[in-house]
Amino acid sequence: EAAIVRQLGVWASGFEGQVWHFFLCETAVSLPNQWTHFTTDGGGHTFAFFWQPLRQPPTEEWHPLFQNAWRFLQGELLATD
Repeated sequence: EAAIVRQLGVWASGFEGQVWHFFLCETAVSLPNQWTHFTTDGGGHTFAFFWQPLRQPPTEEWHPLFQNAWRFLQGELLATD
């Protein structure tokens, strides 16, 4: 179970009208460093996730959309520090 501590920002991604919401959450239990999630839509997809330290910039391997999201989030965090 996770609890929302505060909203970090709302970002209009510019991709297919998507608007992303970022939140700072706290959990009562430890979370794994990496995990996968399988969906059954479109014949099935497996998504792989990992935690990224906020102070560590993304690598060039990241999709540009996620690089832009990270930059947005960095700007929001620096504005509140």
